[in-house]
Amino acid sequence: MKEEQRQGEAAAGRKRGRPSTGLAMSGAERQRKYRANTVTVTLNDKEWAHLTNMLEQALKADPSRYGESDFALARKIYSAAIKGNPPPDCFHKPATKRQNET
Repeated sequence: MKEEQRQGEAAAGRKRGRPSTGLAMSGAERQRKYRANTVTVTLNDKEWAHLTNMLEQALKADPSRYGESDFALARKIYSAAIKGNPPPDCFHKPATKRQNET
């Protein structure tokens, strides 16, 4: 009988579930972190069209000026603006041409 009581007391004293690490964030802290890393921009259709047109003109004018990360960002913006259609070829960095040394 005493042995059963001890087991019951030991089980009641232990916490259940995953042990805490001390690094857990509250729901409000997680939401604050998410909002700090997220940007929301609201544009109407006319503004989206204007923005994507400006990007397209800039990338066509001097593609060598921009790196692959710039083209990736432009594709991401285009995809957010125009759903369902892939970005035009000007939104991809052109392959560099190497001159053959002979």
